[in-house]
Amino acid sequence: MKKVITLLLIAIIILSCKKENIDYAVVNGLIKNLDRKEIYLGETLIKLNEDGSFLDTLNVEEGKKYLVIYDTNNNLTDLYVENGEHLVVTYDAKDYKNTLSFSGSAADACKYLDIKANISNRIKNEASEVYKLSEVEFLNKFEAIKLKLEDKINLLSSSVNFKSQQKRLVNYSFLRKLKLYENYHKYYTNKSDFKVLEQFNYNLKKGLSEIDYSIFEDLKISEDYKNFLTTHYFKLSENLAEEDTISLSLAYIRTISKIENQDIKNFLAFDNANKNIKYVTELDTYYNEFMNLSTDKNHQEIITNLYERAKIVAKGMPSPEFKDYENNDGGTSSLSDFKGKYVYIDVWATWCGPCKSEIPYLEKIEKKYHNKNIEFISISVDKEKDHDAWKQMIEDKQMIGVQLLADKQFKSDFIKSYSINAIPRFILLDPDGKIIDSSAPAPSQERLIDLFNEHSI
Repeated sequence: MKKVITLLLIAIIILSCKKENIDYAVVNGLIKNLDRKEIYLGETLIKLNEDGSFLDTLNVEEGKKYLVIYDTNNNLTDLYVENGEHLVVTYDAKDYKNTLSFSGSAADACKYLDIKANISNRIKNEASEVYKLSEVEFLNKFEAIKLKLEDKINLLSSSVNFKSQQKRLVNYSFLRKLKLYENYHKYYTNKSDFKVLEQFNYNLKKGLSEIDYSIFEDLKISEDYKNFLTTHYFKLSENLAEEDTISLSLAYIRTISKIENQDIKNFLAFDNANKNIKYVTELDTYYNEFMNLSTDKNHQEIITNLYERAKIVAKGMPSPEFKDYENNDGGTSSLSDFKGKYVYIDVWATWCGPCKSEIPYLEKIEKKYHNKNIEFISISVDKEKDHDAWKQMIEDKQMIGVQLLADKQFKSDFIKSYSINAIPRFILLDPDGKIIDSSAPAPSQERLIDLFNEHSI
């Protein structure tokens, strides 16, 4: 009780002090009908009082002014609070949407974020209808939303920095919708040959040309901005990749190494390396250039660990083995059974849509190379409960080649050795069991035939 009174006094003092003299914010509130009396405020776990009330002080670090309240009823509330501000949050956990309320000096910003989130959620729920609209209707709709949000931002009592950033975020969201429109319109209207009007493209290109690609604060909180930023630098990388005959990932690392803002450089380099280092053919070069580029010790440690794992399955290394996988034709098979032949491995599962879309292409290639010195092996990572479904799909789709079932799904030693956590995945080995490509082209890609020709298969 004494602590609560003390904190309430702090909150009162904050309201009477100059904001710039305070190095913390106060957040309190009342959450009714919560299953468990605890919430996360940012990364901090807070125990609620019996009546659902809470009060805490936060030292808000620069760049971490956006917080989230996450409760045990799975309600998620976006917040924005700066040091020197006071925020009161109340709602009924069982009627969250209709009871959420903000007050205090930080309330304006939080009310705006809630309005923006509701608009975004409504668009997602109505996507099938929204993306069926004609270009003019679509453009008018989202220009109206953009203007509505900008008008609300102008009326906020929040800081100039917050208002400026919110206008940029609204613009990124607007441009991203324009960027997605053509493909989504094709999908929802079943018009595969649809092309947007030139004026529509002009609005998009003009908007993208005006984006400032050096704002790290926006990169941390906007997936739209991140998409534009990575696309921008990948486009710059394409010419370099072609000129120097290197992978796009290596060209990307070299391109972003020229960015002046070190935080953006670190962010983009890590984002790329974390996803792609296990697929890069120039592994040592890529890793060394990443390490020279990045100044983030935590990033360096994570990528070094991935690099060490990737070296195990680098080009020219002996492939990890699989042993005694169940063979659909009866008995078991091991990788050593196929020594002396090239081996093309397809890692898939019956529940994987992209995997199943590759089956017709794989069948054509298998028939084309039937009398060649190559074995086509499909390894399913289906769970034991789906064993019958695996066998049934092989029969229904008349799948040829060697059909195997991994012994422990994604936890199989062979699967883990290749760091496979997404499928389909394709692997090409030489007759000595050495790796040609641990992330080989898919059957639907013409590059696969080029790769076979390169090795005279």
